[in-house]
Amino acid sequence: MNNLLTIADLGFNILRANLTRRRQPIFLSLFITNRCNLRCKYCFVVDPKVPQDILKMEYSKEEAIKIIDEFYSMG
Repeated sequence: MNNLLTIADLGFNILRANLTRRRQPIFLSLFITNRCNLRCKYCFVVDPKVPQDILKMEYSKEEAIKIIDEFYSMG
C-alpha cells in the first residue's frame, strides 16, 4: 500500500508540474556516499564505465545539507 501511495504521489507531482509549467524537482535521490561493499546488481557502482574517482566521492554533512536545502526550496 505504501508503494502505491508513493507512485500516486509521484504521478500527481508530474501532472501538477506539467499543468502549472513550473520547473521543480519531481523526484530526488541523493547518494551521500558511493562507498558500498554490497554491490547490488542494479546499482551503478558495479558499472565498469564509471570512473573510480567518482565512486570514491562523498559529500560532507554541510554539502549534503546545502543540496537538500536547495532542492527543498525548489518545492
